[in-house]
Amino acid sequence: MKKFVALSTLIITLFLCGCEPIYAYFNYTEMIDKVVKVEVVDQGDVGKITKGEVLMELDETLIDDFLFDLSQIQFKSYIFGDVEYPSGISFCLTFKDGTYTVFNYRDASVSGYNALHCSLEEYITLLDKYYPMTS
Repeated sequence: MKKFVALSTLIITLFLCGCEPIYAYFNYTEMIDKVVKVEVVDQGDVGKITKGEVLMELDETLIDDFLFDLSQIQFKSYIFGDVEYPSGISFCLTFKDGTYTVFNYRDASVSGYNALHCSLEEYITLLDKYYPMTS
């Protein structure tokens, strides 16, 4: 009976924890030497796993500032839930090794795995500051 209660408690705890977001940040010091390009891309419809059509590229002199501002944004990550990929207008960070991360305020695909969401206000702030003609 004790095993049943312990197992039931564990299952309920995991279920409840899966509903609560975990907060995450992009690490500025790790990204500064790895990110070579920041773009605004159109991901089109939900479900597109590859990088979408490039609409604009950030000037190389602004990448450092962009990454610093990005590292200040709190992203939410959920343990359980449907995996979706960003759709519509999104940011794309391209790394030296050719991998990339695509994100917007709804979804993010980090190395092919999606889990992150930032607020609409923070997303629009980045767009307005670095790509003022997009909004």
